[in-house]
Amino acid sequence: GEELATDQADAKAEALLEGLRASTGSESPLAEMSSTPLLLTALCLIHRRRPDGRLPSDASAVYEECAEVLLERWRKDAKDLPVSLQAHLAKRALQPVAWWLHEEGGRREAEEQALLEPVQRGLKAIAHEHIGAHRFLASFTNESGLLTQVGPTLYGFIHHGFQEYLTALDLRDRWSRDESSEVNALAQRFGDEWWREVILLLLANADRELYERFMGQVVQQPQRRGRFFQADFDDRQIYQHLWIVRVESHQLSQRRIGIRQPVGGAANLCC
Repeated sequence: GEELATDQADAKAEALLEGLRASTGSESPLAEMSSTPLLLTALCLIHRRRPDGRLPSDASAVYEECAEVLLERWRKDAKDLPVSLQAHLAKRALQPVAWWLHEEGGRREAEEQALLEPVQRGLKAIAHEHIGAHRFLASFTNESGLLTQVGPTLYGFIHHGFQEYLTALDLRDRWSRDESSEVNALAQRFGDEWWREVILLLLANADRELYERFMGQVVQQPQRRGRFFQADFDDRQIYQHLWIVRVESHQLSQRRIGIRQPVGGAANLCC
């Protein structure tokens, strides 16, 4: 019994190491996240709980499951401590914070005073305004490692990928509320390295309507149309082509995860 348990533990550990080795030396989230002790622990917990014994195969799923570990499961399951906000509520509250940070190119952290307004907007979105932005920042950073205090009054996400992931979620929610102006504005940033992962994460889980709306805005830009598509393609042909490529690729963000090789050429659309 003990020998069997040891063998099973060794097999699971080797499977985890194999997944991490696959991303070594790449720019994948796993490669970067595994160098941070807290996030490496989160990856171990994810690996342990998954029925197939494998880490997620795309970036969006990695961020989603790591966020759930850091926001809820870490305290509830591993430490048997109460959770102030359930993971889905905490993520929704942090989306405006991520969006606000990402709006300015290169910004990964900000002073507490500057964050109060987007934090309060996030709390209002989940009907928890009573908590207050000051209190949320003080307690949340102690309770969860997702948003962390990097200086006496300076805050940022523990890994930049979470800022990109939550920004993409915020854009998707805006789209679902018929607030399409931000999605249209994002299309103007197509090709901007700072917005590359946000676009990939947004389109990876987009429905056909959002995907076609976004790419429709992109191909209307003369500098984009001439670069990616034949001039004699009409819009309908372009949209159909892009959707087929997207479906065949399954998820645009898979090219960054490091476990699975990219399929097709969809990842090049944002180059």
